[in-house]
Amino acid sequence: MALGGGTFTTTDKMLAGAYINSVSAARSLSLIGDNGVVAIALEHDYGNTGEVMTLTPREFREDSLYYLGYSLFDDKLKGLRELFENSKRVHIYILNNTTKASNDLATAKKGGTRGNEIVIKVQNNLDNPEKKDVITMIDFMEVDKQTVTKASELQPNAFVTFKDTELTEKAGEKLKGGSDGNVTNGDHQKFLSLIETMSFNSVACMATTKEVQKLYIAYTKRMRDDIGLKFATILCEASDLGGDSQIYDYEGVVIVKNKVKGESTKGNELVPYTAAIYANAQLGRSNLNRQYTGEYEVITDYTQLQLKDMIKAGRFVYHRVGDTVRVLEDVNGLVTFTDAKGSEFKDNQVVRVLDALAISDARVFNEVYLGKVNIDTAGKESYRNKIIDVREEFLKRGALKDYDKDSIQVVEIKSDEVRGAVKVDSSVTPAECFRQLYLTNYVRR
Repeated sequence: MALGGGTFTTTDKMLAGAYINSVSAARSLSLIGDNGVVAIALEHDYGNTGEVMTLTPREFREDSLYYLGYSLFDDKLKGLRELFENSKRVHIYILNNTTKASNDLATAKKGGTRGNEIVIKVQNNLDNPEKKDVITMIDFMEVDKQTVTKASELQPNAFVTFKDTELTEKAGEKLKGGSDGNVTNGDHQKFLSLIETMSFNSVACMATTKEVQKLYIAYTKRMRDDIGLKFATILCEASDLGGDSQIYDYEGVVIVKNKVKGESTKGNELVPYTAAIYANAQLGRSNLNRQYTGEYEVITDYTQLQLKDMIKAGRFVYHRVGDTVRVLEDVNGLVTFTDAKGSEFKDNQVVRVLDALAISDARVFNEVYLGKVNIDTAGKESYRNKIIDVREEFLKRGALKDYDKDSIQVVEIKSDEVRGAVKVDSSVTPAECFRQLYLTNYVRR
């Protein structure tokens, strides 16, 4: 007689045997999202338009020459060094429509005038005169060497692809014809469209004109308010702003006031650094009084009255404290307050906590409940408990001072127009750092 076997849903089998279920063990869902991720679009003289490179600080440090055409400590990468030193991951987009340099032997893998500095050298191989050494160089550094009998044997390297041509000795021939091209508003729009499906905490907007900045600000508002993608856009005060400062009146926009010393500065030099420290701020922590550790000489010649006016106007300002440069207030551009958005929304620490909370709530719903759990008593109670778990985690990490557990209610929306929807209300109090001290010392007699 055959024994019973197979899987089971209830323990009511009639035959003797082994009934085995193979299921996944319950997995703990990460309740807190990543931070420290920045997106930036650059005008750069080495890169291919339309591509997004996602790099870690380690990749940038070890392979900046390959990815961006320059050694790590070249002045061309000054702002990017500040960005990567304070980020965990960066999405980089090349705005300008570059053209690749080439010569009779090779074509640069990436466009831009930097490709004109790539040199191809061909020499007889010392051990086998019938073969040729084909050497790729940049800034007098050898970056690739291949020994072949004919050009068709050459393999592409990190910098060039080779052409099938006759190999003759060359002391060193530069590539030529590489150009940087121009940047249009459409190029910025392509960048914003591409990153719409990516995750990041801040966008470093390097544009210095009001017209382009308005594009980024409109995008930021749409993503935050309509799509639910929570991030801040960091930019400098536009060179042609005039009296149009109301364009910055929003909690998702951070305006860096300071400029830096130098003959060829544009006014946007501190945007990458600020975008990085915004994105990489620990959950529930502020950048208030954070020391600037970058490489620029920051202009901080402001009076106390000017500093007060800048904070009131919603400007992110660096000021001098002794021998150091520090963040005056961790604030955004919001200056018009309403019942829905009070003055607390001006504080970036508060906004980051609320953004992280929204992202965590969305993650729990999308990954655990959407299309998987029915809206019944058990389902609603389960979801309520998950929402509480999220807030307990934020409380444990110091991101919330408190939250009202009793205020959390999951209610099914019953309507002919809407199906499968629930409404949740939750009252929370974001944490805030020490900002001021009022102390009186009483002298005893």
